[in-house]
Amino acid sequence: MGTTLVLTKILCFLLITMVIGSAMIQCSITYDKKAIVINGHRRILLSGSIHYPRSTPEMWEDLIKKAKDGGLDVIDTYVFWNGHEPSPGTYDFKGRYDLVRFIKTVQEVGLYVHLRIGPYVCAEWNFGGFPVWLKYVPGISFRSDNGPFKAAMQGFTQKIVQMMKEHRFFALQGGPIILSQIENEFGPELKALGPAGHSYINWAAKMAVGLDTGVPWVMCKEDDAPDPIINACNGFYCDYFTPNKPYKPKMWTEAWSGWFTEFGGTIPKRPVEDLAFGVTRFIQKGGSYINYYMYHGGTNFGRTAGGPFITTSYDYDAPIDEYGLVQEPKYSHLKQLHQAIKQCESALVSSEPKVTKLGNYEEAHVFSAGKGSCVAFLSNYHMNAPAKVVFNNRHYTLPAWSTSILPDCRNVVFNTATVVAKTSQVQMVPSGSILYSVGRYDEDIATYGDRGTITALGLLEQINVTRDTSDYLWYITSVDIKASESFLRGGKWPTLTVDSAGHAVHVFVNGHFYGSAFGTRENRRFSFSAPVNLRGGANRIALLSVAVGLPNVGPHFETWATGIVGSVALHGLDGGNKDLSRQTWTYQVGLRGEAMNLISPSEASSDDWIKGSLAKQNKQPLTWYKINTCNGFYCDYFTPNKPYKPTMWTEAWPGWFTLFGGTIRKRPVEDLAFGVTRFIQNGGSYINYYMYHGGTNFGRTAGGPFITTSYDYDAPIDEYGLVQEPKYSHLKQLHQAIKHCESALVSSDATVTKLGSYGEAHVFSAGKGSCAAFLSNYHMNAPAKVVFNKRQYTLPAWSTSILPDCENVVYSTATVVAKSSNVEMVPSGSVLYSVARYDEDIATYGDRGTITALGLLDQINVTRDTNDYLWYITSVDIKESESFLRGGKWPTLTVDSAGHAVHVFVNGHFYGSAFGTRENRKVSFSAPVNLRGGANRVALLSVAVGLPNDGPHFETWATGVVGSVALHGLDEGNKDLSRQKWAYQVGLRGEALNLISPTEASSVDWIKGSLAKQNKQPLTWYKAYFDSPRGNEPLALDLESMGKGQAWINGESLGRYWTTIAKGNCGSCNYAGAYRQANCQSGCGEPTQRWYHVPRSWLKPRGNLLVLFEELGGDISKVSVVKRSSVH
Repeated sequence: MGTTLVLTKILCFLLITMVIGSAMIQCSITYDKKAIVINGHRRILLSGSIHYPRSTPEMWEDLIKKAKDGGLDVIDTYVFWNGHEPSPGTYDFKGRYDLVRFIKTVQEVGLYVHLRIGPYVCAEWNFGGFPVWLKYVPGISFRSDNGPFKAAMQGFTQKIVQMMKEHRFFALQGGPIILSQIENEFGPELKALGPAGHSYINWAAKMAVGLDTGVPWVMCKEDDAPDPIINACNGFYCDYFTPNKPYKPKMWTEAWSGWFTEFGGTIPKRPVEDLAFGVTRFIQKGGSYINYYMYHGGTNFGRTAGGPFITTSYDYDAPIDEYGLVQEPKYSHLKQLHQAIKQCESALVSSEPKVTKLGNYEEAHVFSAGKGSCVAFLSNYHMNAPAKVVFNNRHYTLPAWSTSILPDCRNVVFNTATVVAKTSQVQMVPSGSILYSVGRYDEDIATYGDRGTITALGLLEQINVTRDTSDYLWYITSVDIKASESFLRGGKWPTLTVDSAGHAVHVFVNGHFYGSAFGTRENRRFSFSAPVNLRGGANRIALLSVAVGLPNVGPHFETWATGIVGSVALHGLDGGNKDLSRQTWTYQVGLRGEAMNLISPSEASSDDWIKGSLAKQNKQPLTWYKINTCNGFYCDYFTPNKPYKPTMWTEAWPGWFTLFGGTIRKRPVEDLAFGVTRFIQNGGSYINYYMYHGGTNFGRTAGGPFITTSYDYDAPIDEYGLVQEPKYSHLKQLHQAIKHCESALVSSDATVTKLGSYGEAHVFSAGKGSCAAFLSNYHMNAPAKVVFNKRQYTLPAWSTSILPDCENVVYSTATVVAKSSNVEMVPSGSVLYSVARYDEDIATYGDRGTITALGLLDQINVTRDTNDYLWYITSVDIKESESFLRGGKWPTLTVDSAGHAVHVFVNGHFYGSAFGTRENRKVSFSAPVNLRGGANRVALLSVAVGLPNDGPHFETWATGVVGSVALHGLDEGNKDLSRQKWAYQVGLRGEALNLISPTEASSVDWIKGSLAKQNKQPLTWYKAYFDSPRGNEPLALDLESMGKGQAWINGESLGRYWTTIAKGNCGSCNYAGAYRQANCQSGCGEPTQRWYHVPRSWLKPRGNLLVLFEELGGDISKVSVVKRSSVH
């Protein structure tokens, strides 16, 4: 460090020049293990990202001055390749892309620059900053050890570096650029690429260093950054981060101040208390460079947003908002943090911290610059509780999840959780400017395809056609319909289906609009399906495919498809389905309005516009208006879309549903009641508990799929009709308290008064001295003592107290006086007798009542959901010469299913099962199978576990074995069975024999006596009888000893059973804090559902018939009828 300091000071002293009329100091920038070294001094550098194309040049100076006033030293920006080189060798550095002007502005304001050249930027920017033409360079592969890519990347990087040198922008030349970045967040890619990735990253580093900029180069999220490149951290927190070499400084290139927004998504926010805490944790662990990503997010003007589905707003909850206004308290709180850090700078860069434990969750990090100087950071890592600590014989109170900064080791000048800045009250108000001379121009769908088009056989990928010059591509074709088609004489219209790789499609047939379909960021692919009215003869199908930004992140995202590259088909014609995908299509890029340049002030005056009042009349008459309402765990935030509509909560969720294999979800009644009072005090007037009694999914009514037969939902009245305490009574008392206040609640709006940092009073009046008050404490852990109307009240944490007369508390949501129910299942005294068994005969399936088809059919298309079970049966011939027949390794059978379960049999032998889940319905099975020479019979029993009930176009989701079925390991290689002839049989033999009927169950050759209990084979039917237990308690069937199947009593279906073991996170359950369905789980390590509700009304006094169909193999000898007992 000493030699570096001396040399740097000499350089800075000698190399003073005059450039552009202003004195500029030329000096080298170095680094050591503590910090970036500028002018011979280690510096704590505070930086903020401002992307020049996301604002206008007229905004830049104001934004940068606000950044400086906020305590920043550095402005960080990416360089956007696709903005600067829209076509090969054609460059744009004007307007919002005037990089030179932007850096000059930073220099004039007096800040440094970190220039992140990349040139891959991610940044939720279209195509990650890569120009689309790069995708079509022959032989290219992005971000890999690939010659064409490296040549293009090096060419652009050199272009930018040379431009910066020409304007003397690097620090060695006296300019503001002190750091540069090559590549960006390559770590995740490196894991996938392996050695080729290492070769590429080493090349990139060598190339960058060879450009001789005189400033350090950085690689973020790249642990293997080669010397002398500094590797850096990106994330919400980076205190855990350590550079890959001990002589490199600890840098945080992206401290995420918030998050981006997606179309259809919520607005993510990050509390400034947490952001500031993250910064202090990084600093006290030796960090010396922090860049806020973003400090000003700005706007994705034009078509620059990537993703896809990223919104035009890129506000990012940054300290300076999208419009250039400071967001308070974030801006000022961080400014105060920066001032406190700068007071400590000398000590922070001069020493390593001495760390002392101050308690279980508390630490002191102490730094010294010598000569008695002392700096301390006191941190409390507890998420909820404040801490009282002793440091240097002084007492300090540290709020939860916070750091206090003591520049003299005595006096606290800043605490991350103590916000003194006032919150911005941001609103949109009328500007006084009105729209006039309104005109309308309607796109003429009928003329598309007449000119400026290309034609091709089959469907083309959208970006390959548009080269991203427009978001829009028309796919146009014609289909001839015979005059004899049944639907032309009053039959059902055929259905048009369209499968797209993204991102949206609008469908027109013969000029008529039939609807749209949209993807999401999580799943770009989607399907459209709708009946369409065709005519005899030629019909014109026009599909407008829409891109919503190209991807900016992901493995080889340059290869991802966009547009209609799946199937387009007509279903329901007399001749069956008609595949349109492979016929001739016409393609037209863009819209007619774009071609006419309607956006131009000169072109927009065309006479083709519809003007005057007609321009506003495209809203249809006879419109019904609906009241919009809220569903959720909380709805106090909800506002109707019109001021004259009431505030309604149509689904207040008291718990959550249960999945086979999942845990039991509970919601504390204290939290549910608090949610209700919050809604009422904010003007709500209608609340519906979903569910108040959940009940039972009898028969095959459970959806999901994978929803259990029990639909208890932790409701106030349980599945069996018993009240669940204390939930039932605590809500009853709440309802009484609300009704006491009803007159005032519906007569006035609330007057809201703050009662401390976390407390509020909502006061209502019905006139004539009447008064009702709701006193709320939003703190998740600490009770609050408040004064209201000159009276003192103690409010428990996370609660509301109701005062119908504004004086006396009649109810508190957190004070539960009702005793808890003690619910248990007890023996009923009824035993099973006359047990018998019937085994499904696998060998006979496919002999009768079947259909045959080439290839694999969707299960629901065959069963029409008349049954959970569908057999897929085929035959495969094996040559006698196969090696495995002479002692070799058995071949492996693989089955890919769209869900939900499959049982596999070969030559009548059971080889196993595979199951999906609600999160992933798809199923894969793989196992060695013992085949014989000649014909072999493969029988797959596909099982549905409820059809989907939610999700985009869930009616199109596949079920059953519609993937690949193959044999692997034959002498000739793999054998694909998917496309050969298959036989299909709906249901089971036992169902066909009506074994569940009391009358039919005796007409079959059942195996009886002790033999009936000795077989635990799959696909087995059991029957037994029992007498109705005495008493009137609810009854259940204990099926813990069984596997998976269905149950009937006296011909009535109890539903599906499955004793799969629950997996989850079963810990303590605290009512305080925002509830989510994962909060309070129980039942881990036990069957998700063991007991199955038996309504007493289904029973007769003697001889009740129980029938079980067991798919996997169970023990009926341990099945019993039990009573549900509830003691309060």
